[in-house]
Amino acid sequence: MADTSEPTDKQEITLASDCSGMELAPKILEQMGCKVRSLWVSETSEHALKWIRCNADPERIYRDMTERDSSELPKDVDIYLAGPPCTAWSSMNIKQKEFDPRTELFEHVLSTIDDVKPKIFIIENTQTLLTFNKRKF
Repeated sequence: MADTSEPTDKQEITLASDCSGMELAPKILEQMGCKVRSLWVSETSEHALKWIRCNADPERIYRDMTERDSSELPKDVDIYLAGPPCTAWSSMNIKQKEFDPRTELFEHVLSTIDDVKPKIFIIENTQTLLTFNKRKF
């Protein structure tokens, strides 16, 4: 007969995110029965930060991911999530001639992945990102 009892010790999932928005991933994972430890978040929106401070429990909060040294971040990350702004890569913005500084956030995401080496990373953006800058990314 198969053991259908709940395990008493859930393995902890370490999670980190940049351009975190409202930082819902830990809540979703917890609702799925996972034990989650949020290592850090970064977010520039004051509204999102207010929600994070009231509803999430990250160990570190960065207001601006570009002002930190990603080589000094914790290395024990199971899942790294990033949702850099997509406006710069949107097909609706294709004719924009001026440089959009938000494109540099993606470079910071890549540096974080390179420095932290998470087991899994998920980057949310638009499909146009794949063809941006002659398919550089």
